[in-house]
Amino acid sequence: ISSEKNAKTRIAIAIAASSEKEMKMTAFPYQRAPTLPIGRSRVQRIGKSPGRVSREKVAKKTREFQRN
Repeated sequence: ISSEKNAKTRIAIAIAASSEKEMKMTAFPYQRAPTLPIGRSRVQRIGKSPGRVSREKVAKKTREFQRN
């Protein structure tokens, strides 16, 4: 009986640990995302590499961001 209980608690601990790890992994990008609305993630969504965004476009976005 004790070994069965032990296994169940071990499984429960493992599930808790894995879910916590997943939560941490998913939470990480959102913690540092809203510094500037244009950046790596936004650029990739548009479908360009980060290097190809012109300085003008970034400047325009920063001005828009500061206005709001």
